[in-house]
Amino acid sequence: MAVRDYSELSTILKNIVGRLLTNQTLCKLLYYQDKDPLGQTDISNTKVLLNEEVRVIPRVGPQENTKSKIVLIWTHGQKNPINNEIADLILRIYVYTPFDQWVIEGDELRIFLILSEIENTLQGKDVYGLGRLMAPGFDLDMTTDEVCAYRMEFKVDVYS
Repeated sequence: MAVRDYSELSTILKNIVGRLLTNQTLCKLLYYQDKDPLGQTDISNTKVLLNEEVRVIPRVGPQENTKSKIVLIWTHGQKNPINNEIADLILRIYVYTPFDQWVIEGDELRIFLILSEIENTLQGKDVYGLGRLMAPGFDLDMTTDEVCAYRMEFKVDVYS
């Protein structure tokens, strides 16, 4: 399957978000803001995280620095002039975590557990017949006095 119209990226992005919302560990890390988020009960309807903790709209305002969030956006797509297919697709995922929520129970830090769960959920996975998601790693994106953001870039390895 090839993408020939940019509007198809919306459906693909929604499907990727749906896959992320099936990961209870990731959802707990984002939803529960205490020191033991993984010890909390499973979230029965993970769709409550949509547009709050899990977003496809790249806006996180200064009043929203109180909870961890992930934001998914397409950052690159190049049309092939020969066959009009869109290739070189890049999905960028930003992970925002307030500094006062980094430390949780155990030896792990919340932000790195979130990065790990995103990678475990998406790395090498098929994107609905389009190709496989491949992430080379992560980068520090920004820090403020209250929050830190890392970003992961997933390249869609488009099937030929």
